[in-house]
Amino acid sequence: MVDIQRKSALQQAADQAPSISVNGLVITERRPEIIVQINGATEPSALQLALSSTGFTAGQFAAGRFNAGRAYRREHATALWNGPGMWMLVCENSSRNSELSGFVDELNTVLRDTDATVTDLSHSRTCLAMQGENLLDFLYTGCPIDLNNCEPDACFSTQFGHFNIMLHLQDRQHANMYVYRSFGQALWDHCQHIVVTLPPNVARRQ
Repeated sequence: MVDIQRKSALQQAADQAPSISVNGLVITERRPEIIVQINGATEPSALQLALSSTGFTAGQFAAGRFNAGRAYRREHATALWNGPGMWMLVCENSSRNSELSGFVDELNTVLRDTDATVTDLSHSRTCLAMQGENLLDFLYTGCPIDLNNCEPDACFSTQFGHFNIMLHLQDRQHANMYVYRSFGQALWDHCQHIVVTLPPNVARRQ
């Protein structure tokens, strides 16, 4: 199988990922190598079996369970909850996961005796990484979630302005935002507009 080269949806994209840095916030296009959706993995044991190939261990999860509304991180992979029995697995660039087709086939093989399915989303998502002391103020311009009361590594599908996104709030100063690729450029332009309107020394919400 020929692996099609993944290309950014952003017009500003080049060898280096585009970045915005202003008013206490840095926004950069994040380019994970592999993004797959695992659906129907309702049993923690089934999902654990799938994720073991990316370095996750049962000891990382409370009482051996994966919790709704949470993200779980490893050095080269993140498992993001995005609905009952639904998980998005994001793998960073690494030689272990260099062949997308082989990785998806491997997941399908280990899950063949379960009801789970694996779908490649690598070409269909744009991801923006955000960090800075004004992160929550920026997100509050378009996100209805009470972010102040979220625990670290909260993960949920929500809105940012008129965009449907998946938000992984790692902590109060770091987050990743996922959007359908066809909306990638529009979201980037929206973020550029919003971030420059933030007061330079805006008081963070407490």
